[in-house]
Amino acid sequence: MSDDLGTVTTARGTPAVTQALGAPGLGAAHALASSNAAALVGSRPAFLHAGPNEAFVQGNAASSGGHVYVPYERTYAGLPVVGGGFVMVMDGAGQLTHSSVAQERPIELASITPTLSQAAAQTIATLRLHRVTSVEGTQLVVNALGTTPRLAWESTINGFGANGISRLTVDVDALTGDVLRSRSTSCTAAGPRHGTVPTRSRSPRRRRGPRSR
Repeated sequence: MSDDLGTVTTARGTPAVTQALGAPGLGAAHALASSNAAALVGSRPAFLHAGPNEAFVQGNAASSGGHVYVPYERTYAGLPVVGGGFVMVMDGAGQLTHSSVAQERPIELASITPTLSQAAAQTIATLRLHRVTSVEGTQLVVNALGTTPRLAWESTINGFGANGISRLTVDVDALTGDVLRSRSTSCTAAGPRHGTVPTRSRSPRRRRGPRSR
């Protein structure tokens, strides 16, 4: 539901909480924290590093240790921002006690028009697996994980990698074709494994001969 602030959209639904749903006052605490967080985010405080083309979507609040955690996703000119999310930590009175913001500067892109086609980016992404069984989809995003935000195509693909069955999310620079991020969920006999796959190759280590005694 969109509120009167213009830049904040509040997602309504069943709260994802770490306490029991029947806890007294839990709903009221969430409502107060969410409302106060929306007002604060709507004022665009400096610590959010928000540029004029950035907007925010509020997620479902969660409770733990007497605090309410209100998550936000960030968009830029309507595009999802990878690495732009943050959390507002509110106390029982609905006052901000802490914020977790990874983005360090406002996003400024010369254009949101890619020069690399979606199909070409998807092909680059599929090369990260040994064998591809399906492609869930590809969307245009802003990758803000590095020092300079980049326009990127983000593909989610399924197949087989070095560690077995894998679900891989790959961000490909929409201008240069460089792989900006590759995050995998691999399924092995021990269960799922999560991790970020390095985008730069490393030189193999040289084997050392036996030490003389």
